[in-house]
Amino acid sequence: MLFNAALFAIAVSANLLKNGDFEDHSAQYCKESWCILTDEKAIAPWKVCHGTQFEVDHSPWPNQSGQWSMDLSANTPYGIEQEVHLVPGEKYVLSFYLNANYLCDPKEKTGYVSATGVAPLNFKYNHDTAKGAWTEI
Repeated sequence: MLFNAALFAIAVSANLLKNGDFEDHSAQYCKESWCILTDEKAIAPWKVCHGTQFEVDHSPWPNQSGQWSMDLSANTPYGIEQEVHLVPGEKYVLSFYLNANYLCDPKEKTGYVSATGVAPLNFKYNHDTAKGAWTEI
């Protein structure tokens, strides 16, 4: 599952997530069209959770924005996280884009987003429905 992300404060309308399209450092660490990496500096300030390696893609898939994306269904299961300081009582909107390799199974990909103090939000992405298009969640 390919991923780009943004977290917006409703009142401020500023992106609180940094490097949501993985553009800041990926090219310094990956000189190929895609790479499996272990150095989190390539995706900073994101950190890998539930795994030790991750995949960044420059191609063969077109990216939602910029030139890079994160492949969350690479060779081993893992997730990514970023610490963001929020103000209690304020409202925020989290949006992100998903895409998938529609040539590979399973057709339906699942995942979740979580934040401290809030129940995880589960989501599903069906690549038969999306047909290779980036989908905003």
